[in-house]
Amino acid sequence: MTQVHFTLNDEGVQSLLHTSVDNELSRNIFISVFNRLMEKERSDYIEAERYERSENRTSSRNGYYERDYLNHIGTLELRVPRTGDGKFSPSLFERYRKSGLCYFKTKTGFFKRNSR
Repeated sequence: MTQVHFTLNDEGVQSLLHTSVDNELSRNIFISVFNRLMEKERSDYIEAERYERSENRTSSRNGYYERDYLNHIGTLELRVPRTGDGKFSPSLFERYRKSGLCYFKTKTGFFKRNSR
């Protein structure tokens, strides 16, 4: 099987997300890229690759959970990696959390103003 290695920076990913992607192949590519990026982040967090024994290891792998990621091209069903210490969180969802918090603050402010 042929493997392709490439590097994406945050700006590259964001510009790809802003383009209109409608076909299933593109969605599958995004799902694969995001899953691999999160897996690499987890390896960096743990300080060890899969099946690697290392004195620098800070935690262990603890499976995955499914999560929908809503963005400009629709909803992507991702496999989010977990760690044994429960403290790992992929940077992919950092912006997502902030936007959700802003949405929550906007809605609560709207209801507070209109309930007087």
